[in-house]
Amino acid sequence: MSPLASLPAPVLRASGTALLVVDMQFFDAHPGYGMGSMAEPGEMAEYFEQVAEIVPRIRRLQDGARRHGIPVLHTHLCSRAPDGADLCRSHRLRGWRYVAGSKEAEFLPEVAPLAGEVVVEKTTSGAFGSGNLAEELGRIGAERLVVCGVDTRYCVETTVRDASDRSYDVVLVGDACASKTRELHEQGLRVLDRSYCTVWPTERVLAEIEAHAGG
Repeated sequence: MSPLASLPAPVLRASGTALLVVDMQFFDAHPGYGMGSMAEPGEMAEYFEQVAEIVPRIRRLQDGARRHGIPVLHTHLCSRAPDGADLCRSHRLRGWRYVAGSKEAEFLPEVAPLAGEVVVEKTTSGAFGSGNLAEELGRIGAERLVVCGVDTRYCVETTVRDASDRSYDVVLVGDACASKTRELHEQGLRVLDRSYCTVWPTERVLAEIEAHAGG
């Protein structure tokens, strides 16, 4: 195989597949909290336009996964130290706070975890950099990850790269992620696609899950 060959597309059998929803919480995904409240007027307008578009798509992915017995896991930025001492350095220096029990750490209700679904608390951009994601994926026997959420160029991209390095097959749902601008979002998809993951739209992912529902 040529060293420049693209990754083969994974087969989304129910067994061994997990849906990972990244940071769909008030800190990241609501204009009145966290990043939205800290931004200059209008600075994040394009981002929150995208977030409004992706929320129903993420919900459809969750519903499709649940219907076929595919585990749904959720990550959120969640500090256990009231002063933020457990946050990674870059987050501390920017004044970010997402303390457990605060509104910022709370999930958007439209895409919140159901009872019994795995919630991973993290204090880093990548979902593997803190928390117990690797252990939870090992416990459920996940080999393939379907990833969606925010931000495409930060937490999502870092998570996808780390997952690929850990030998998971990764599908990134391109139209169920958002970044500060649409241009940055599209750049991120181009960088990741066929090198670290397979980028598919929501409809393709749902169709693939349906086609292999018995596997």
